[in-house]
Amino acid sequence: PYRAALPDSAAREEIDRWSGRQFDPDLVKVFLSMPENIWPALREDIGAQIHRVAYSATAKG
Repeated sequence: PYRAALPDSAAREEIDRWSGRQFDPDLVKVFLSMPENIWPALREDIGAQIHRVAYSATAKG
């Protein structure tokens, strides 16, 4: 990543702020309708996927 991750609440505000300009407004509605309690697990899952992709891109074999 090019910068440190934002806290979940700040990330949600940023996505909402850019709805219709940088982000598809229909997807933003779905994204923001997701319960807040799933964000820590979702962030962890995405981080693990990024790690696997980065590892497989550098692994020799």
